[in-house]
Amino acid sequence: MAAQQQSSASGQGAIEHGAATLDAGSGRRAFDEMHAAAGGTRPPYREFEDWLQQQSAETMRNKRAEADLVFRRVGITFAVYGEKDVDGGGTERLIPFDVIPRIIAASEWRELQAGLRQRVRALNLFLHDVYHDQNIIRAGRIPTEQVLRNLQFRPEMHGVDVANGIYAHIAGIDIVRAENAKGDAEFYVLEDNLRVPSGVSYMLENRKMMMRLFPDLFARNRVAPVAHYPDLLLENLRSVAPQGVDNPTVVLMTPGMYNSAYFEHSFLAQRMGVVCQLGCGAGAGVVLLRRDLRLRRPDPEPFRQVHQRTGGTRPRRRRQLHEATRSPRLHPRLRGLRQRSESRAVS
Repeated sequence: MAAQQQSSASGQGAIEHGAATLDAGSGRRAFDEMHAAAGGTRPPYREFEDWLQQQSAETMRNKRAEADLVFRRVGITFAVYGEKDVDGGGTERLIPFDVIPRIIAASEWRELQAGLRQRVRALNLFLHDVYHDQNIIRAGRIPTEQVLRNLQFRPEMHGVDVANGIYAHIAGIDIVRAENAKGDAEFYVLEDNLRVPSGVSYMLENRKMMMRLFPDLFARNRVAPVAHYPDLLLENLRSVAPQGVDNPTVVLMTPGMYNSAYFEHSFLAQRMGVVCQLGCGAGAGVVLLRRDLRLRRPDPEPFRQVHQRTGGTRPRRRRQLHEATRSPRLHPRLRGLRQRSESRAVS
């Protein structure tokens, strides 16, 4: 699932140069989304350019200022790790927003959508293989050490079947368009983000802001809707409920308001109509809410502790991992798993 953010074709710190863009920092030419290499405007942007010519520079500046003001009032910001302000606190920035949207034609999006679905399916199949038969390693398609010695590889998950074979329920695929060797425009994948990536709330808020600032622009164009994304996310999470649970409870876990993506956590929880739960040390009343499904960025440390403590062969290790959840000395994040499992069976 890729989040398409509103963005400029030329970006900050760039100089327009003919049919391409010359980045002032690197000196490399980037693909111009709006203008064709042979001159003129690319078809997806023709209607927008006609509209843009009718807007004054002052109007566009005022609209941008209005957007920034609304974002600040609502608190649509994100924290930047590693950066400090003058008082030594964390740096918060407004979400990326540009009054010049990135327009993707329907035919281009159909091609992108098919490729993204295929890619995410392939990534899930790859994860299933490395945690089961490891055929890709035996075939020599990928070096063994790049998988088995990777810090994110979890040997305690070997042989464990996940619901519907889905390991990555949400995928953020970073895509850029650039010229290929023939000079034609082509989409390239920069990286795959599979550990519950954040950012989709900003895309939804960007679309909402554009509709507020320029309703006439949307009236003149057939723009595909995006507001139903939270419904799709909720449907996705419900689809992987434990067997026998007909009406699963979905809870979104958050580290709290000081996390860089807290706005997104609260935003998605509100849009899906689910509880946004803080931390793991909840009481018995909240445990019942948490018994079915949880959307969170996984922290493997508790399971690693169990794996190191039990050892043994894999079948025995998994059995001990299951039995170890009874231990009161276990990491707090695993306490009560057995009791919640039993309560789920009763309910």
